[in-house]
Amino acid sequence: SGLGFTEQNYSYDYFYQQMLTDSSSYWDYYQKEIYQFDTIWYLDLDALLQTGDTIFIPNVDSALTFVTDSIQKFKVDTLFENRNSKYHYSFSFLEVPIIGHYTLINQKFYLQISGGIIPMFMISKTGTITYPETGPVINANQISFDYGFMLSVYGSATFGYMFSKRWSIFAEPYFKRNVFSLIQNDDIHVKTNSWGLKAGLTFRLFLFKSK
Repeated sequence: SGLGFTEQNYSYDYFYQQMLTDSSSYWDYYQKEIYQFDTIWYLDLDALLQTGDTIFIPNVDSALTFVTDSIQKFKVDTLFENRNSKYHYSFSFLEVPIIGHYTLINQKFYLQISGGIIPMFMISKTGTITYPETGPVINANQISFDYGFMLSVYGSATFGYMFSKRWSIFAEPYFKRNVFSLIQNDDIHVKTNSWGLKAGLTFRLFLFKSK
């Protein structure tokens, strides 16, 4: 047993549509009606003969004509463009492994099998995530879960070679599978499974002699 720290990093592509706006100006031509006026002045002969005064009388004539006019207009057009952004977030866990080991072969070449459980407690959330998937992008630390706990089972087989009494090298294929998880809310349920291969160099601090 002991304590362990695990950080699970995720990256995902977020596809969305962004609205683009384009504006343009143009001249709109149209026909309109206007009146044109023409004024002709006539001399009043009656007044000139009777009084000797010179009087001019206007005669106003009008005509309806069609002319072409224009006005500047602005046009706004919108379109949706597909975009893709990459986001990253991570969950960090404190692990308390409870694992038992059993030695099958104990020679220069040795073989051990291991099994147990690993309680995992979430301690931090970082990065950005869509929550829920159709909603806006927010910080992962703003997400709240019912409980930050899940339990996994662990199994492995260790193949090693001891080239001295204290030093050895090993390779260990393993798997870790989630049994149940309380890291959930109405939209998200976190469950993690993993498998892989460990390899390394070991040094024994204590040696025990069998009687």
